[in-house]
Amino acid sequence: MTQQQKDPKTGKLYNRNAGDGSGSPLAFFKSTGWPVYRMLTQFRIAKGLFDICHCEMYSDIPFEYHTYCNIDLPHYAIGTTMENFARQRFPELSPPPCPFPFPSPAGQLAPIFAPCEGTVCYKDRKSVSSINYGQAEIALNLLVSFVKETKTDPSQIGLISPYKATSDLINRLRKKKPEDLALAPIAPTTTVDSYQGHEKSLIVVVMYKPNNLALRQTNIDSTGIVVFGDINIVEPLVGAKGKSEEGKGKGKGKGKGKGKAVITRGADNKGKFFQADMLKRVNANLVKEGRVATVVWEKKIV
Repeated sequence: MTQQQKDPKTGKLYNRNAGDGSGSPLAFFKSTGWPVYRMLTQFRIAKGLFDICHCEMYSDIPFEYHTYCNIDLPHYAIGTTMENFARQRFPELSPPPCPFPFPSPAGQLAPIFAPCEGTVCYKDRKSVSSINYGQAEIALNLLVSFVKETKTDPSQIGLISPYKATSDLINRLRKKKPEDLALAPIAPTTTVDSYQGHEKSLIVVVMYKPNNLALRQTNIDSTGIVVFGDINIVEPLVGAKGKSEEGKGKGKGKGKGKGKAVITRGADNKGKFFQADMLKRVNANLVKEGRVATVVWEKKIV
């Protein structure tokens, strides 16, 4: 997320190894000509939760869920508990099956996206990383209610964000309100990059504003996925008040190729280009299939 960001004092890039991290290890090995073993059976993720990645990134590889992924098994109980909790809290939320065009049978889970209306994004002065206080507070409030009402063990939950400043903010907020002590067993919030290789039964992501990279990175072993962010970051989908612009990409870093580049306006009102074909399809399908539960933030002075 800090690939092009520089230290204002020294002019040096914060992340000078960003280029090394942008390539897929699998793509690297394939390009060398080495044989690559690709598993065609999913063993680790609850049925339905791998569909997004399969459809958008691995559609050329057929796969099937093993019976170990059936959601009625004890180790997936927290996923079904969150699904039931969310549908009681948000009546507009449609039940699975997954909204993506993958022919999975019923009896599965699907991601939940919670757009946070009324929130404001801004940049941390020191790190130039993105922060959204409202999204962080909404996520914590919902998690507290979930843990208390369902008697769920909080240690099964992983709380992450693509941005370090947002992760640090969540950790500070968790120490302020007495009711947030219910979330104490949850490990400190960290970035998506730092969380790679870890496992939790329920993953909660505070996105600020999602992009294709973040979607790829959040493909983490889990029983449930709840995302807090802005589903209208690409184009208005759910009562959006923000604006986005779309056009044919031209030039380096601005959508060069067949796809279209999207310009989004950040907290500094500066336009930023990124390829959004996959993100648009994912968001549109979530809205189409009713896997979106909008939360309105009561604005406060912070």
